[in-house]
Amino acid sequence: MQGLKAAMKNKLIYCSMLLLLVFSVLSQAAQVYRWVDGNGKVHFSDQPGGANSQTVDIKPIPRHQRMDEQTSTAQAKPPESAKVSNAAVAQSQDNPKTAKVNNKNCEISKDNLKRNQDISRMYRLDENGERAFLSDAEREAVLDKSRQQIQKWCG
Repeated sequence: MQGLKAAMKNKLIYCSMLLLLVFSVLSQAAQVYRWVDGNGKVHFSDQPGGANSQTVDIKPIPRHQRMDEQTSTAQAKPPESAKVSNAAVAQSQDNPKTAKVNNKNCEISKDNLKRNQDISRMYRLDENGERAFLSDAEREAVLDKSRQQIQKWCG
């Protein structure tokens, strides 16, 4: 009977310490302050910067969104200058700066195709933030779009 009491007492102590640890960690969450100095420059710090300091609520990015941004190229945006027509791309090869941008877009397009080919199950996020896996036809459409970008930028 005393062994059972000792075990219950140990569990109670363990749970109490665990709760204490959790609450102490939560209470250590850093507060962030924002203020504007006399020159109009905005500052952020863990210390108030004066009378006009305001606390800032920082919301962490949900893990699934961070992972989606890093790993999903099915939703990869085309290069910013991808809105240029093929004729404009061909015409701009004479300009060294534009040619450099086009070469960069070519490399980006090739990288996108390689990444998309390496992904066996592509997905996009639905309106609820849940993964919606692409069908084989949708995956092939993404690959075709990547190939078209290569044609456009690499010639």
